[in-house]
Amino acid sequence: MPDEIVEELVISDAPAEDCEEIPFELEEEVEQMTESVAPDEDVGANDFSAEMEELKTLRTEVERLRAEAQRLAEGYAELMDLYPSAQLSSMPDSFNEAVKQGVPPAAAYALEMRRREVRAKRAEAARRSAEKTSVGKISTVDDGLFTPDEVRGMSRREVRENYGRIMESMRRWK
Repeated sequence: MPDEIVEELVISDAPAEDCEEIPFELEEEVEQMTESVAPDEDVGANDFSAEMEELKTLRTEVERLRAEAQRLAEGYAELMDLYPSAQLSSMPDSFNEAVKQGVPPAAAYALEMRRREVRAKRAEAARRSAEKTSVGKISTVDDGLFTPDEVRGMSRREVRENYGRIMESMRRWK
């Protein structure tokens, strides 16, 4: 008799379309419960009600996890719709933490992109500020003179063509 009651409760509490989607672990739990209650055993009402309460708790947890998975799936679908070129692999841990805390993925992604934009603007402003206080670029004056290394690297023809400038350069070498 208790087997029939458990089966009736299991079947009547679960929506018909969700019966096939019950996680394997939950199915095992139900099987163990129904096997533990044999028709010829004298089962106390407390044991049975405790098991039924646990079954209800497990069902509630399964439904909560399903809803969470559905919310995440919808959130990531929205993210890909709004940001088709989003590279989730390049997102920092703060993105994942925000999603775990319940922030929709699209909102967490937009926040991270805004943070990157602000950081880039601040870096550019700092660069410009440093550029203003800089002494400027170092420029070399090409006076037409050669260094000893430049002369050593010349071919005979280049030496003949630049002989006058080479002689002037040699006077300044130390």
